[in-house]
Amino acid sequence: ASLAGRQTMKTRSLLAFALVLVTAGTAWAEYCKSQGNNPVPAAEARKHDKALLLSPTEVTAAEDVHLRWGKPGCQRYLYHHEFVLCYDTERRVPVWAAYQLASADIKKLTRRNAFRTDPRLLPEETATCDDYAKRPTQARDFDRGHTVPNADMNRSKVAQANTYLLSNMTPQHLRFNEGV
Repeated sequence: ASLAGRQTMKTRSLLAFALVLVTAGTAWAEYCKSQGNNPVPAAEARKHDKALLLSPTEVTAAEDVHLRWGKPGCQRYLYHHEFVLCYDTERRVPVWAAYQLASADIKKLTRRNAFRTDPRLLPEETATCDDYAKRPTQARDFDRGHTVPNADMNRSKVAQANTYLLSNMTPQHLRFNEGV
């Protein structure tokens, strides 16, 4: 077989494998019970999860836009059309995010919460909804704080909903996240 034919078969194999992972991941991915006001219905959030599977061409395009000054070291990259996250699978939090924000991207869109686990991550790699749940015997001191703010991703409902993945959340003190 020619080199081009082998490359095409390799690309197809990788895409098929990634599709299996995302499909299998969606089966165990968790939609958080605690959503706050104006939640995205779970079925709609599952549809948005399909936008998480980027082709190799789309990954390259995301890197060209959001990492155009270089690709810093990272344990695990999580690519979106609108941003790139560096994710620490041990600590189960994002380390950094990169995205381009243009004035045309600043739009008004009603906030719709869609807190859920990232189906691209294994259960042992992701924070869980329970990690942020209020315990009956404790005050809720920590909140789910966006690394990529949902207001910066009002370009589309899918982009906004995908900022609510727990892979984009870091524990932030409640008064800091809701106040400052």
